[in-house]
Amino acid sequence: MQNLAASDRWLGIYGTPQEEANSFLTAEQISEYMTLLDSARTVAKDTPFEDHVFEATLPVQYAFLEQVKIRDETFVPVFDEEKGMKYRNPMAEGLLPLFVEGLKRTDHLHLHERGYDADQYAADYRRFLDEGRVWHVFLKGATFEGIPVVSLDLAQPPSPKYAAGDPLILIDGKRGDTDYHYNWLGFEGTDFEATLRLSEDWPSIELPAVRTVSVQFLQDQQSWVFFPEKVVIEISEDGEVFRAVHEESIDIVPDGEKAVRRVEATFDPTRVRAIRVRGVNQGVCPEWHSCVGNPCWIFVDEVVVGEEF
Repeated sequence: MQNLAASDRWLGIYGTPQEEANSFLTAEQISEYMTLLDSARTVAKDTPFEDHVFEATLPVQYAFLEQVKIRDETFVPVFDEEKGMKYRNPMAEGLLPLFVEGLKRTDHLHLHERGYDADQYAADYRRFLDEGRVWHVFLKGATFEGIPVVSLDLAQPPSPKYAAGDPLILIDGKRGDTDYHYNWLGFEGTDFEATLRLSEDWPSIELPAVRTVSVQFLQDQQSWVFFPEKVVIEISEDGEVFRAVHEESIDIVPDGEKAVRRVEATFDPTRVRAIRVRGVNQGVCPEWHSCVGNPCWIFVDEVVVGEEF
């Protein structure tokens, strides 16, 4: 409570651990809370309070697991001959089964009011551990012989409400989850179009042989967030002339579930200097929506470029 009071933040029912990562749930504070609770468990062992103290550890474990989705410190790079560079998180991998076991042991059947149970959380989290961190040559901050590798241009400005409107969230190596408050870039009532371009200082003969390009979109219709009507992925060998390698139309139908949809283009390995990804916004909420006529949001994250190995 002292850390909460000092943070001057409001503790609401819709808050998430990610939102408070820099206030009363910093990595250092979570570690401190776990140390205190571990000491309490030692003292309470074989007493009537043992189960109560154990149950009190679960929210802190949950906060740690959720913040793994936005932090990099506990990930370890591992090279896979088929998939290229992958990331593992031994700390989260070890804690996840203990957390799920703890939920079941204390009869916490659901994590929230929509019936999200422990087994589904575990399955979703394992998917995040396998796919949530990615590496590719188009990442922000990547350099080649000291030269910045990639520039990123947006045809329409994103909303500053999410990810501070920073375009580089699209190539930071962190894939978005089902919460649009972090790791997503939002576009209200407009299309999305991003062009990634490798430096002209990079010799053409040494350009990466790209074989896949993927991008993710979010659906949360209750919050006016819809998949785009159409997604187009284009590549350019010279950085000037583009050709489409994938077009995909998406039916917008009533669906109360939050969902992430990954659109991927797969093609013969091609030395690529630029990539363009477009998502067509349907404009306004459809007639069957409770907020018909209001502008739709597109949320997009992580344009991932796969190379031939």
